[in-house]
Amino acid sequence: MKVRCPYCRHIFETIKSGPCPQCGKTSLLPGYFDVSGKPAAAKEERSSARVARRFTSPPPPLLMNRPLQIALGCFLLAVAGALYVGRARKPLPSPVEEQRTLALSNLETLRVALEQMRSHIGRYPTSQEGLVCLMHDPGVRGWQGPYILELKPDPWKHQFFYISDGTNLLLYSAGPDGLPRTADDLMAPRVVPAAVAGDAGVSVEINRRPAH
Repeated sequence: MKVRCPYCRHIFETIKSGPCPQCGKTSLLPGYFDVSGKPAAAKEERSSARVARRFTSPPPPLLMNRPLQIALGCFLLAVAGALYVGRARKPLPSPVEEQRTLALSNLETLRVALEQMRSHIGRYPTSQEGLVCLMHDPGVRGWQGPYILELKPDPWKHQFFYISDGTNLLLYSAGPDGLPRTADDLMAPRVVPAAVAGDAGVSVEINRRPAH
């Protein structure tokens, strides 16, 4: 193959890159850096091999080959199902039961406030003074109220019944029928150990729910 030296312009024949016979400088023949696409072909071959291995390799072990994991999963499902069924079977409280619970809670709160006031003034408020003394100063020495922030009726919109001579007291709700001294009356607790140690500012809140 005839080539021309790029340096001295001498024309000579050669079959590979080498020095020019005229000037001695080396010139590279066309295609010297051509790698004939071998890396691309090799890359494609490696990609094909990976795809072939992916489809011919054995599948990973399934759960059917792991009896311990299956048994543990069944046990957990059984426990979760039992808890769900047990919770679903638990009867929900009726509106009347919720109202009774709320009334008893408010009675206990009032009793705590009464015990706080007694520890400050040495006696309970009388029937004439009433429960309003828990919010407003009756002019009694030692009063450190208010002991409640708000006084509301019971869940059935009836006032709480309060009777006291200053030493003994009777505090109760007339219940759903609103009639005192009947079977559905709800009595305040007789002893409230935390009453004296409690803080003032107890709120008696009534969250009513519509009766169904």
